[in-house]
Amino acid sequence: MGLTQYRKMRDFKKTAEPSGSKATRAAKAAAAKKEKAAAAANTRSFVIQKHDASHLHYDFRLELGGVLKSWAVPKGPSLDPSVKRLAMEVEDHPLDYASFEGSIPEGEYGGGDVIVWDRGEWISSKTPEADLKKGRLEFELKGEKLAGKWILVRTGRPSKKPQWLLMKRTDAAAIATSKYDVTEELPGSVKTGALLPRDEGAGAAGAGTKKKAAAKTTAKAAKSSAKAAAKVSAKASSSTKKKAPVSKKKSEKFPGFIKPQLAKLSEVAPGGGDWVHEIKFDGYRAVTTFEDGKVRMFTRSGLDWTEKYQPVADDLAELKLDSAIFDGEVVWVDEDGRSDFSGLQKALKSGKDGELVYFVFDLLWLDGEDLRELPLLERKERLEEVVSNLKSDRVRFSEHWKEEGASVLKASCGLNMEGIISKRLDATYESTRSGTWIKTKCGKGQEFVIGGFTEPQGTRYGFGALLLGAKDQDGELRYVGRVGTGFDQKTLGELKALFKKRIQKTSPFEVASPKGKEITFIKPDLVAQVNFTEWTSDLVLRHPTFQGLRKDKKASQVVIEDLGISVEEDEIEESSPKRKSRVKGESQAALKSEMKSEMTADDSDETESRSTKKSKRVSKAKSSARSSSPVKKRGKGRHPGLSHPDKLLYPTAGFTKDRVATYYDNVAKHMMPHLENRPIAMVRCPEGEGSECFFQKKLGFHKGVALKTAKVKGQKNKEEELVYTDSAAGLTELVQMGVLEIHVWGAEVDNLMHPNLIVFDLDPE
Repeated sequence: MGLTQYRKMRDFKKTAEPSGSKATRAAKAAAAKKEKAAAAANTRSFVIQKHDASHLHYDFRLELGGVLKSWAVPKGPSLDPSVKRLAMEVEDHPLDYASFEGSIPEGEYGGGDVIVWDRGEWISSKTPEADLKKGRLEFELKGEKLAGKWILVRTGRPSKKPQWLLMKRTDAAAIATSKYDVTEELPGSVKTGALLPRDEGAGAAGAGTKKKAAAKTTAKAAKSSAKAAAKVSAKASSSTKKKAPVSKKKSEKFPGFIKPQLAKLSEVAPGGGDWVHEIKFDGYRAVTTFEDGKVRMFTRSGLDWTEKYQPVADDLAELKLDSAIFDGEVVWVDEDGRSDFSGLQKALKSGKDGELVYFVFDLLWLDGEDLRELPLLERKERLEEVVSNLKSDRVRFSEHWKEEGASVLKASCGLNMEGIISKRLDATYESTRSGTWIKTKCGKGQEFVIGGFTEPQGTRYGFGALLLGAKDQDGELRYVGRVGTGFDQKTLGELKALFKKRIQKTSPFEVASPKGKEITFIKPDLVAQVNFTEWTSDLVLRHPTFQGLRKDKKASQVVIEDLGISVEEDEIEESSPKRKSRVKGESQAALKSEMKSEMTADDSDETESRSTKKSKRVSKAKSSARSSSPVKKRGKGRHPGLSHPDKLLYPTAGFTKDRVATYYDNVAKHMMPHLENRPIAMVRCPEGEGSECFFQKKLGFHKGVALKTAKVKGQKNKEEELVYTDSAAGLTELVQMGVLEIHVWGAEVDNLMHPNLIVFDLDPE
């Protein structure tokens, strides 16, 4: 860009800003030598100037190519990785502008007061010019206020000036804005400690004593910050990994059991530097609490399973923590180092709990400090430091990898692992199913509700097959097929004994219920883990194999995961206080009964009572959902018909269902003239871009309001269904279905024999 534009915009007879006038030959040679040395070391100067012009903003400037590349950041930089700050690219500035402080006269370009808010060095890649041209510049700052890794990303949004986003990367220098806002805490100049007149609460003239006091305070703060920044920067750039300090403050009330965060299913592992990837274990989720010297291990729904995991709990007690909460998974590991769910079941049934291993992957609480608002990476660093003091092989830290998700998944599948869990580096911990955690499986498998069984044939003992179901997008229990493999003789007998007290005349399946004399229905409160190869087009399992019963998950929580739906546990379970009171002793007898072997025929009255209450809650939730909307768990706000708006449809780009729907809102007036009342064919990708997709012409079991159907005579006089929409609301319903491509007919639905539109498909490849 050069300095031509910079000089055109200023009258240097009126402003004291440096003109960047032509340098002497000696000065040019010195500057060239400096640039060459800087390029070799990838280290150059940076400055941030706080500028109170027509609007307060921060001018972010990086030395590159003999000038200061510049961006105006309206809200200033943030040390919080979850915060994205708009940065408007402006004209290049001369290098000597880096030391400029003072007032630009009113009426001149940028009129107002300027201070040097921060300064120091920035470390680039080997090709910063190329990175800048591509629109993605990653760098490290070593300033008096700012430190650590940062990134500038060009957005591509239409604007007079190129728009970028300035973001802090997750590292030791990162901190949540709620805990520390660097622009608020350190408002003054790093040169003099002076404040802008607006920050003094008075005009530029006559600030007097107030200005001196403020300057003194700010200078002191800046000095302290400089030491901290230098310490953090050295720590971040050190090749030796150092742990985050463990807080010893004891202030907040211990929460006890915390409902764990759950991952969303995706066919594609996310990529990019914002994610880390862990091995997906095939076991039982376990939240562990340390309080007053007592260790307790809970299932994901809050049941106390400490007795089942006693050897693990005993080893954890050796940590002697005042108060802490771990999140992890209990597994049984085979001789090849793989977790095996059926092996876990057998170990628990046989009492061989000494073979269990607890992989810990998150730290939610430590010594009075709630860590859930910290970035994931910092929580894991603290966790690793804590468990490194434990010699037990039963408790292991879950490692992570920063490589591309696809590569980690491929390696995982090559080792016959179940898959991977991908987590955003900057993510806080949320007790819900969140898009900041993504699970990608090597094969398909999930939990299903057992709604019945068939009679055995020939020499088969116990039963023939289990009838399976899961909630669909309307919250109704849908029959999804039967599983007849994966059982040994003992399991067949134990399951049949469980069924005896659950037999009922009516089908528990509300959609696609099976029929036949050989079928017996049961109360749908047992949950089975099942592996399978794929879904058919009408949502029936192919090649399912039984893996075992799950006692850690309630039947009311089981949904068809490939539809991208979920049921929030708060709607159908006891609230946390009730769950805690149960665990603390009111119903210990009932809990012990529940914690007996999965294969027991004895069900206590207490368990029966809880199941009945649960069924009532589910029915009530269903009734409420049906009366308000045809689809379960709709989003709030501008897209009330959209379930789970934060589900990723474009995982690599990070675009959610809500963002895609918002895009359609914005372009609907341009799209609808070409789409309205025309039959459409859809390419559906329920798990988003890059996942398994299929071509669809019919609505199938999807219920639409704005999406409509028309019956027409097709080939051989057969009746066919056409899908169309006459309103922009239909676009939202297409997003709800996971439709990524919309293909329109050339004719309108009421005049199919007279096309009036030609579409040219220009393939960019």
